[in-house]
Amino acid sequence: MVISRSKIVIGIVIVTLFVLILVLLCQKSSTTKYIDKLASYRTDIETCPPLEKNGIVNVYVSAAMFDLADVLYAVGPGGIKGEMGPNYSSIAAQGELLCFSKEDEADIKQLCNLVGVPWYGAAGEIKKLGWYSYTPLRDGLQLDVLMSTINSTGISVKDYESEYMGAFDNAPDLKTKWVGESIFNPANVELQNSFFGARIPTGLKGNFRDLPDETRLSMYASAGVNCLATMVGAQDLYNMYGACNVCLFNFNGLQADSGALAEMGQLGARGVPMVILKGSPTYDFGNANNPMPIMASTSETFTAPVLRQTPGIINSLGTGEGALDHLYNRVQNIVNSDNPMASGSFNSKVPLPPLQIFWTDVGSRGFFLKHKTKNIPTDANGMLDMKADYTDFWLKYYTGSPTNQDRLQIVKALSDSLYLCQRLPIYKDLDKFWK
Repeated sequence: MVISRSKIVIGIVIVTLFVLILVLLCQKSSTTKYIDKLASYRTDIETCPPLEKNGIVNVYVSAAMFDLADVLYAVGPGGIKGEMGPNYSSIAAQGELLCFSKEDEADIKQLCNLVGVPWYGAAGEIKKLGWYSYTPLRDGLQLDVLMSTINSTGISVKDYESEYMGAFDNAPDLKTKWVGESIFNPANVELQNSFFGARIPTGLKGNFRDLPDETRLSMYASAGVNCLATMVGAQDLYNMYGACNVCLFNFNGLQADSGALAEMGQLGARGVPMVILKGSPTYDFGNANNPMPIMASTSETFTAPVLRQTPGIINSLGTGEGALDHLYNRVQNIVNSDNPMASGSFNSKVPLPPLQIFWTDVGSRGFFLKHKTKNIPTDANGMLDMKADYTDFWLKYYTGSPTNQDRLQIVKALSDSLYLCQRLPIYKDLDKFWK
């Protein structure tokens, strides 16, 4: 039997196509399994709401919080006056600098109207839109307060080694158990030996709990300081990836804050709709901004000089278009379109990369020690509503007139949350790849 050359060619083509299809299917299967595996690590707590019609809009208010201009941007003069509560020391300090009285308010409000500064800042204007926000100045950790607690002369080793209660009642799935999992419990001998032994330069001989009180006290304090320095950023990352679905970015100042720029790049890469507030006449290249941060937020070169559109305001760029007005219109355009290029839910639907899975997990554990829900409730002006927002644990040990021993309970719970997360089986080899 003689097989024609044409049949041989056809056979070769069919076999080749079959092999190619098998290869493509295997590649797709491998990719799908990888994506599904990453997705399985992300809980509902760590997933931000999709941007959709009649859905939740939660704004990440990205900016520094280190000077008066940043405070005015975030919470306005109304927030600085102390209406956010007496426990926000950084805001209270700014209020002491201003020292304005009731008689001064009319003049200050007139000035704010002239230059487009809302009385309650970005937080107040976001509230007017019916949206939520995470505003670090209002909602983040107050490092100065908690650091001063650690450094207080009245704190003893017994204060660290006493059990704290109720810390995880709000989010029991994120609980650290005092017995077996707390680094501060002397009964957890092997855990303490392993954790603190790795942090003693000369090594640990015997059991950690048998070391002198002053040595244990110093090691506990060091663990607390390192935790706070980590948790303040991790909570911001949690809100970027797990709670908020749009962003307002403050690009004002002589030099943009490096942390805020990192946030902007990461949110841009995750497809989060973002608008830049920039009213200061400062640029990177002549009269142009650096295109890299701009391209994280817009298809052109748009920046807004003020928060809200206000007729007749004075600003250096001669336009009254507001950043929040622009963001609102962008959200409406996105949620009312079925164009694939209009999707604003990439961050909600697509799993995070490995390192950010870890940091989001860490941040969520600290966040829910303080806040009852990822959508932070506020008063009518977008300012703090402590009873609605804070957990019973945070209300008890942080507000009112707490002692240093009270606030130390918060430091311990935060520290245990961080160091437990680092020990979880999913992350036990993380340092091998990402340290």
